[in-house]
Amino acid sequence: MQEVVSPKRMWASLLCSAVALMVGASPSLAQQGDASSFLQSAERKQQRSWEAMQMSSGLAVPLEGQVDPSAYVVGPGDVFSVFVGGPEPVNLTPTVSAEGDLVLPEVGSLPAADHTLAEVKQAAQSALRESFQNVSLDVSLQRPRTFFVHASGAVHRSGRYTANPVTRVSNVIERAVVDTLPDPVRNPDFEPSFRNITLIRQDGDRQSVDLERYFATGNPEYNPYLRDGDVISVPTYRPDVRSVRVDGNVPFADTYAYRPGDTVLDLLAIATGESPPENVERVRLTRQGGNDAADTRMLDVSALISGEREPVPLRPLDHLSVPGGAQSSSGRATVRGSVKYPGTYRIKSGRTTAEDLVEQAGGLRAASRPTAQPRTHRGGSFSADAFSTDVFSADAFSADAPHGAFLFRAPVRSPRTEPEPHSCRSVR
Repeated sequence: MQEVVSPKRMWASLLCSAVALMVGASPSLAQQGDASSFLQSAERKQQRSWEAMQMSSGLAVPLEGQVDPSAYVVGPGDVFSVFVGGPEPVNLTPTVSAEGDLVLPEVGSLPAADHTLAEVKQAAQSALRESFQNVSLDVSLQRPRTFFVHASGAVHRSGRYTANPVTRVSNVIERAVVDTLPDPVRNPDFEPSFRNITLIRQDGDRQSVDLERYFATGNPEYNPYLRDGDVISVPTYRPDVRSVRVDGNVPFADTYAYRPGDTVLDLLAIATGESPPENVERVRLTRQGGNDAADTRMLDVSALISGEREPVPLRPLDHLSVPGGAQSSSGRATVRGSVKYPGTYRIKSGRTTAEDLVEQAGGLRAASRPTAQPRTHRGGSFSADAFSTDVFSADAFSADAPHGAFLFRAPVRSPRTEPEPHSCRSVR
């Protein structure tokens, strides 16, 4: 089964990957001295090398698939491919000029910047058709342009970064927080809020970005594409003042930054990785009222999803708790020693015996005592609770092991403590 990874662990994993890609991250500007100056100089050279590589290739990140013509916004630097058939075919690669025009043969210039790719292609084909009739025509985007965006706020390395129209906010944030040596926030009471990133367009339009929700659900709506000159601003928040918490029977239980407009379903989507969170039946909402009095109520999640109940907005410091489901009847137990395939195997509460466990492990090795027969504990099988931490040793089945096989139960007080033999009969 694939390990479930929380959004915060996923975010940390992405940062570690970025560190591996960008060797030589420098300390903060607050650090002084020759070593610091050298590292800062190396950092600037590295950034210029990165940008030069991207400018030459035209791509900053791999494509997620074919470009959506209705969503792609054309800008200066986009390279097109124009093909005109006929007795003497023409194949050109015009580039959108710095003023935003696309120059076509026998047509002249067409306004292209700030229009969608679909609009530019349609306008270009219509204009070319007036000059070239009864021949095949094709206009397509050959290579996306490269431009600069800006990262600011609670990041390790604020400044200018290269991007292209298929670069998302997270791609730049990964590079802006790659230097993990200095803390992006000087006051330890504050933390970066990756749920409340502000994306500022050149025309002044502002868009709120929630990367935590994007990493949890994979919905690109919360991680938009970048445009020329965008500013990505990462704010801060105080967890003891502007946070919400979810725990209980969810895979991503944690404390998250409060996001204005949050609802119960929004937070459950992050905590479960599902939108809507259909596997959650009920959730308990606890809210601190006046005089430290707590208001607690149980909510029907299915009614919230279906719309039978109005969305329940969250407030800072709200606490969601998802009740646990039915106790599982399955568990795991580990076999080691003189068996063919030592390892961990699944068991069923009330059904699996020690003999069954040895059989799952491939049985005894050839050198083991052939007459040895494991006996059951307490006259039957073991509970899931016991087997979740028990270790069955088959060493006793070897002829040179005089004491038989025992069940071991790891002490609850410390996972590092060596397990002690549990009182049970020898299997010999």
